Amino acid sequence: MLEGADEAVRRLNQIGQRVNFVLKEIAPVVRDFIVENIKKGDHKPNSPMTKSLKGSSKPLMDTGQLRASITYIVNKDELKVGSPLNYAPIHQFGATIAPKVAKKLTLPATKKVRKLTMAKGIKGTLNMLEGMGYKVVFLKKSILAIPPENVKKGKYGLALKGQDGEVVYIRKDKVVIPARPFLYLDDKQVKFIRQRIIEILRGGYYA
Repeated sequence: MLEGADEAVRRLNQIGQRVNFVLKEIAPVVRDFIVENIKKGDHKPNSPMTKSLKGSSKPLMDTGQLRASITYIVNKDELKVGSPLNYAPIHQFGATIAPKVAKKLTLPATKKVRKLTMAKGIKGTLNMLEGMGYKVVFLKKSILAIPPENVKKGKYGLALKGQDGEVVYIRKDKVVIPARPFLYLDDKQVKFIRQRIIEILRGGYYA
């Protein structure tokens, strides 16, 4: 009986040691599942305006930065998986964005303007256009760029028609961004992880 008890204690000690490796072993698996879910996620499609700017109705798939940012932290008895990007919570939980200082939100109206804005900012883009001789006109719902008389074609991809100019920014009081949760595991993934934990506790491979 004592020999049997000693063996049971030995096995329990082995399991206790393996528990310490469980989170480290499953952490990269959970991260990879999250990245996979971002790619295949069945989320509400982008709005028509966002689709025209990004060229796709599929959300969370613009620059790839969100997917690349998914990481994990393993503590003694805790595993955290997420993204350090400041806009990640907005995608996960949704948000209503309203201006803090300006009277209205200013959103790029075209891909080219969006690209310029990402490089120079809104003010920098408008200053650049004014420096080239464009007249910048602020309307209630938009900002126009009207070219000087000697400009025959649009500059920087502006699709100018004659001298009418082009809407370069849309102005809004607020923008409502729907929640598009990406930090989740589906039933199949949870089942796989549970099975992996059992394998580790039984003495299967662990790092």
